Amino acid sequence: ALLMLISVVVFVVFEIYKAFYSSRTLLRFSDVLNKPENRGSLEKLVSEIERYNSDERGSTIRFGRIWRVVFGVTVLTGLSAAAILGWALGRSLLAP
Repeated sequence: ALLMLISVVVFVVFEIYKAFYSSRTLLRFSDVLNKPENRGSLEKLVSEIERYNSDERGSTIRFGRIWRVVFGVTVLTGLSAAAILGWALGRSLLAP
């Protein structure tokens, strides 16, 4: 049960973080697109988008690293818990 709890809690906390990260990223990009000074000049818009991409690159790399750790922890703990439950079920079905 502890392995299942760890798997679920890590997964849910990461999903909350992902929702925050995605919303923040989308809102920042929307700000770049909706700035009045960017609407009048294609060159200025492209420049601002490139700057945005440059600023976000570090966050994206960090997000990917966090995702790898979270994925590993949730898979390892979730599959371990499932294996233990399956083993216990098998033993209980085969017990006299």
